[in-house]
Amino acid sequence: MKLKIGRKIDHSPFVDRDSITAEFSPCGEFRYNLSFNYLDVAKGDTITVILMNPSAADIDQADNTVRRVEECIRLYFKGAKKVIVVNLFARRGMNPKDVNALDKKEGYQAVVGPKNDEAISHAIDLSDHVVCAWGGPSGIDKELHEGRVEKVEKLLSKSQGRCHIFRVFGGKYRPDAPYPLHGRIWGKNYKLQLLSADQFKKSA
Repeated sequence: MKLKIGRKIDHSPFVDRDSITAEFSPCGEFRYNLSFNYLDVAKGDTITVILMNPSAADIDQADNTVRRVEECIRLYFKGAKKVIVVNLFARRGMNPKDVNALDKKEGYQAVVGPKNDEAISHAIDLSDHVVCAWGGPSGIDKELHEGRVEKVEKLLSKSQGRCHIFRVFGGKYRPDAPYPLHGRIWGKNYKLQLLSADQFKKSA
């Protein structure tokens, strides 16, 4: 079952186009990671951003969410060098109803991706900071969404002490919101909230 992905736009002018890499499954239906460096930064931190699910972005072009992440991370983390984008669900698709239908038809791995937990863990291990940015279910089955959040929080709990874990807040979205703010609706003047180790102990 092939899912529809969104439209492509140009990567940010702040991104070193030659540095962009992405790992896709052989079938092209799963994107396990997308990474890039910022231009004119010789040395700096590595930031992993964990989003919901990938859409159209690849090494040649971004999509709206990736472009927003490219623009905002350089503002939130002064001097950041490298950004790695991973997702709760590696299956590329823009319509939550399609994701739900695929889960029911083909099962959990058809939306999560057989190599996705490995990709997320590897990105975390490489990072100085991780930003949780997957948002709420937004139409994806709540049980499926919460199950993935619990699993990824377990992966994050293993990183405590080795990297800092954040989420973004601003505008009408407050620090006590039930889900981390999705990267596609970040604002350039929004702020980072440092998450404590206690917030992940329940999932470990």
